[in-house]
Order: sequence, then structure tokens, then C-alpha cells
Amino acid sequence: LYVRALTAMAALHQARSNYDDARQLYEKAVPIARNIHESGSSLWLAGNIAGYAETLRKSGDLPQAELHHREALAIRTRAVEEKSCTELELAVSYTQLGCTLAGMHKHNEAYQQHHRALGLRYRYLDFSHGLVSESMNYCAESLCALGRGVEGIPLALHAVEIRKTIFGTTHPAYAHALSILASCYQSVGRSFDARDCLEKCLEICEVAFQRNHANIIPNLMNYGNVLRSTGDLKKARSVYQRAIAIHQ
Repeated sequence: LYVRALTAMAALHQARSNYDDARQLYEKAVPIARNIHESGSSLWLAGNIAGYAETLRKSGDLPQAELHHREALAIRTRAVEEKSCTELELAVSYTQLGCTLAGMHKHNEAYQQHHRALGLRYRYLDFSHGLVSESMNYCAESLCALGRGVEGIPLALHAVEIRKTIFGTTHPAYAHALSILASCYQSVGRSFDARDCLEKCLEICEVAFQRNHANIIPNLMNYGNVLRSTGDLKKARSVYQRAIAIHQ
């Protein structure tokens, strides 16, 4: 119960972007969890280690996040081998590890991890499931980073349609899918299609988030880049200036 209380508080701090506080709580909880569950296949232990790793990732300590996500993946793999859970459990670790590797610019391995997650989710879940769209998004993003945006476009298009059906056209999850599709379009020179996606994305974000929220900055920067590609330099400049103002 003590470990659950610590990790619940840590999750609350993480949701509020208080990563230092969340990290301190996880650093109390994880050693206790290790002592309670010495089994090398405890999904509960894997979940606690992965939660700590996500806090490390979001606080910028990517090498330590990678180390702990690999440990969580190893535990979940043993659990699958012992038939105490299905392979679908591995998709969580593949996704979290893939995001960590992408942050370290290890895009080839990040794509491999996300592709594994997509394969499992496609096998066990409905094609229209939100987790399938999540893996499609991450695969498309990784392909774009690898200079293979043309391969990412079909995945990104499917992710947009799935999220449109599940969440509707005013949800941030739909906006995120649009931003990934825009990146794929931009990478193959379809700047006007990218512009249209980003304008829809920003329209959603302006309503879903507080004005000048930090989450809008990456989309503003991408929008500025796209506007510059279309030749609208005046508007691009104003968009960049707004992104800088929010950051400051």
C-alpha cells in the first residue's frame, strides 16, 4: 500500500510536470517494490520501474530512462515466457523505449521498437483501437525522422482517421495525429497539405490548451517552417515570434 501511495503521488506530480518531485517519490518506491517482488517476471514491478523511467524521460535524463525501460521490458518478456500474460504486454515497453530512443536521436532503433508494438497491437486489438493509432503515429514519426516520410504517410493517414472516429475533431489526440501527418507531408515536399493539417491542429490546440501553453510551441515551429516553404515569409515570421514569446 505504501508503494502504491508513493507511485500514485508521483503520477500526480508527473501529470503536473513536477518531474523532480515525481522522481524523488519513485526513488523511494522502486527499491521497496524490488524487495517485495524479487521475482524476475513481476508485472507489478515492471510497471513501477517503467513509471520511474517515464519520469526520467520527461525530465530529460534519457540514458537512465533507457536503462530502466530496458529492465522493464526484460521483466515483461520473462512474464510472457512464463505465460503469466500475453505478448500484448510487451507493446507498452516497446512504445516507451521507442519514445526514449527517439529523444536520443536513435531513430532507427526507435522505429524498430514502435514497429514491434504496432505488430502486437494489430494482432491482438481491433484495427480502429486507439492504441493501434498510437503505434501508427510513432512509426510514422520515426520513418519521417529517418527520411522515409513517404512510407509514413499511409500510417499517419490511418492514425488521423482512427483518432477522428474515437476522439472527434476537437481532441488533442486528433491534433497530434494531424501534426505527424503534416511532418510526413512536409518531408516529401507537400507543403500546402502540411499547412492545412497544421492549421487544423493549431485550431484545436488553441481551444484545448491554455493560451500560450508550451505544448503549442512545437506545432508553431513546424507551422512556421511550412509557411516558409510555401513562400509566406511574413506570416512565418509572426508565427516564429509567437513561439519565441511563449518559450520566454
